Amino acid sequence: KTFNKNLVYEKFGEKYIQFFPYIKMKYNTVEDETNKEAYIVSTNESKVRNLSSVETGVYQSKNGFGINISSEQWSTHRKTTEGLKENGIAQAFLNKGLLPGGAVIKLNTSNTNNDTPEVWVGIRTYEMSIPDDLKVTLSSTDDIKTTSEAKANAEQLVEDVRKNLSNYHVEKWIKEGITTDENDLNSGASKVSGVTYKINNTVYKPVTRFGDNDLSTDSKYYLKEDVNGADSSKLDVINIDEETNKLKDTEIHIYNISSDTEGKVTVTKDGSEIISSNIKADKNLSGLLANPDVKRIDDRVKFVTNFIQSLDFEGGKDREAIPWYYEAHDGIEVVESLGFMQVGFDPRDKAIRSEVADPKLTGKLENRDDTLNFNSATLNQKTRTVQYKMSSSPTTNPGEPGYVGDFNGEPIVIPQISEILKTRLHYMGNNTVMDLN
Repeated sequence: KTFNKNLVYEKFGEKYIQFFPYIKMKYNTVEDETNKEAYIVSTNESKVRNLSSVETGVYQSKNGFGINISSEQWSTHRKTTEGLKENGIAQAFLNKGLLPGGAVIKLNTSNTNNDTPEVWVGIRTYEMSIPDDLKVTLSSTDDIKTTSEAKANAEQLVEDVRKNLSNYHVEKWIKEGITTDENDLNSGASKVSGVTYKINNTVYKPVTRFGDNDLSTDSKYYLKEDVNGADSSKLDVINIDEETNKLKDTEIHIYNISSDTEGKVTVTKDGSEIISSNIKADKNLSGLLANPDVKRIDDRVKFVTNFIQSLDFEGGKDREAIPWYYEAHDGIEVVESLGFMQVGFDPRDKAIRSEVADPKLTGKLENRDDTLNFNSATLNQKTRTVQYKMSSSPTTNPGEPGYVGDFNGEPIVIPQISEILKTRLHYMGNNTVMDLN
């Protein structure tokens, strides 16, 4: 899956991983003049910038809308189809474009409809760390995570993202008149709900009026945020293992970079070597960065670039100011985590959600002959444009658009999250299902 929508990348970190590398020296004694080798701690302290980064993105399996809208009560009256066509509605939707007040509306996502695109949120984190057994080599341990701590931190973020995505909802937006431009709808639409609901003991009052009408308060007319079942507006992460209640699609990889006293630098992934280079011979990083995984992670947290720059390779000088030795260290690491979450309506709750279109949302009706009036002079009074879409923030953090979690104290957001799951535009006139009688 290519997560190329709603992309965002953040890098942060002001601290340093500080340590004293070691060098190899030769010595002999009066009793034995044969050269012997010893590894000793360098007098020069090394510093590597301690960086973390987070990437988020969205995958959509095909073009289209992530929420499918259906009804058995689309208006197919000749005045409807002609009026919609005159206002630029595509031929394919003339018979499935306008819903009368009182019509039953059904919403579903890809897990119950193959024609609806899948929508996934992806998150990838990189966090530098020190191997657990090398923490003792650090000259300062302030705010430096061991690899096991960084791994737990990454796992917690993925779980937090999952929980926060499950606190987003589907909202109903409506605007007077007919528009085929979603940007136009976004700029002037009102969120409507006639239902008062409670979340964590906080009562949320609905938008009680639209146009000149008080909205209906009967629970059948609007999806609700504080319930489960067919009338719930709640979205879910649906790729969950039912036995473990854990996210199915996660990965964690550990990258380690280390050097020896001969100038050889080695990078491993999950304990297996993937690239090495002798800085003494190569004189640069090109050999190490030839590996695409290493290059990708170095682009994010500079774990190769900064590690190499922190050590002396034949540039270190002894007490007589003669350069000759190679500093070495047994490694710093990067914990890479990946989590992939399909968002939709969970079938364990109810895969298909349903509400009745509030008749109070319909346009003005002067008399029976005025029904389905698409006159351009009164279009805003007589017609409506409607769309269901994902809320802009979760109920857990209602003032933070796109919020999905915190990583090392930094809020992680998905920009324009309300655009990733929505229905196509549809319309209401000034008629209700009762008018069919």
